Amino acid sequence: MTGGHVTILRTCYRTTRAIIEAAKPLIANQHERLGEDLVLPDSGVPEDGPAPRLILADSPESEKDCVVEEIWNELAAGSPPETIAVFADDGRFLREVAAGLAEYDVPYELFLKPDGSKALDVTHPSVKLITTYSAKGIEFPIVFICRVTEGRFPTRGDRDRCDRARRKLYTAMLRAAWKLTLTATRRDASRLLQEIGILAGSQVAAATAPSLGRPGIS
Repeated sequence: MTGGHVTILRTCYRTTRAIIEAAKPLIANQHERLGEDLVLPDSGVPEDGPAPRLILADSPESEKDCVVEEIWNELAAGSPPETIAVFADDGRFLREVAAGLAEYDVPYELFLKPDGSKALDVTHPSVKLITTYSAKGIEFPIVFICRVTEGRFPTRGDRDRCDRARRKLYTAMLRAAWKLTLTATRRDASRLLQEIGILAGSQVAAATAPSLGRPGIS
């Protein structure tokens, strides 16, 4: 802002075209209702990344196992742990992911500390475990958004609550700078996942928990 004039920056350079295009349908229909409070970003960034992926698991336990396995894969491929974040509005799920990572000696940091305080050292070499609300304003190259269920991201019922869920998921998706994976259990997956265009073809990952091993990490 300069001289009383406001410029709205419509081109998003924080993330890739693939992620922006996947997230747009979540709020496109709200634009007329919310006006300038909601700005759909242009996706004219020159660099495109991998398509967002979806993991549908058979149970919360297998969902957790899938996330831990995927994190192993990223580390084995050479990704530094501090570039990876797991978002979930489910404290128990985050703690179970933390326990799974600890079992395989993967360094992690939970946003919610044992004393009840909330803090995150984004430079510390560890996987970050954080709620979607707390992730506002932070970006990570690799993001997992977990427990995307009807209970947490509803599509029916109170209109304001459903609209907030859309905006929350939209914002969380744009926290991913390069690679995005969403996870849910098959029986209670949010219907919002049907709107963001990642349910078809090769973008759907295996629905059962993988067999965890200990890949070699150099």
